[in-house]
Order: sequence, then structure tokens, then C-alpha cells
Amino acid sequence: MKEQEGIRIQNEKFYVLASKNEKWIYINEDQAVKALKKLLAENENLNPGDVSLLEVSTTGEEWEIKQVPWSRITLLLIRGEK
Repeated sequence: MKEQEGIRIQNEKFYVLASKNEKWIYINEDQAVKALKKLLAENENLNPGDVSLLEVSTTGEEWEIKQVPWSRITLLLIRGEK
């Protein structure tokens, strides 16, 4: 049995991209937004209600989960890749 590789959390945050019944984890916001862009391009029938991008902060004992606003996602997409 092969050992599973873990994902190292950077800056005490990671991102979860959720689409209907599927979820993916990304180590930073840029990677998550790139994946969201690809997901939307490949699935024209998805609408904003079917997709969400969550930021998970692991600072302290209680983790905080918040949805990344579409306005922020739009800004990152307009600015393009760094």
C-alpha cells in the first residue's frame, strides 16, 4: 500500500474549490482561482450557485472558513497570472 502524500499548509491558509458534489484543495488563492477558471471554461452549464471557493484559516485553535467573494475572484481573473 502506497503512503498518501499530504499537502503542506502555507501562511496558515488553504483553499477549497467546491463544484456540485466535488471538492478540491489548493495551497494558495492563485492556484484555486486558476482551477476555478479552468472548471468554468470546461463546464459551460455551471452557474455561480453550483460553485464556491472557500478560504480556510488555521490560525489558532478554531479554524475559520469563509467564502471568497465573487468580486475578489473577478478582480484576480481580470488581473491575470502574475
